[in-house]
Amino acid sequence: MLLVACLAIFAPLALALSISFAVTPEQIERGEVHVAPECTLRRILGHPCPTCGLTRAFAAISHGRIDDAAGYNRAGAAIYALWCIGTAAALLAALRAGVLYVGLRRPHSADFSHNSARAPEART
Repeated sequence: MLLVACLAIFAPLALALSISFAVTPEQIERGEVHVAPECTLRRILGHPCPTCGLTRAFAAISHGRIDDAAGYNRAGAAIYALWCIGTAAALLAALRAGVLYVGLRRPHSADFSHNSARAPEART
């Protein structure tokens, strides 16, 4: 169960990072790629919310354009770093849970390396 929970956390985090490497901020701005819905708060209030621009900021950082990312969202670099740490932590937890699961599920094999019919060793 722990393995499934860790993978459920890891998968969307890793998917978001993968998408940010696959698209550019310009593709998002031009509408060529739709990776996130339009911000409801911005549509209703006319002002950007604190997370507005994060998708484009992630894409800019993934393409090595950190200065551009700050223009999309000032907190983008910090959130990107935390996102990467969270992704790595979820992956490590999933790997650890997988190793634990495999270790618990492995049948205990009989130890045939000890041969009781062996002749006693000669003393010198």
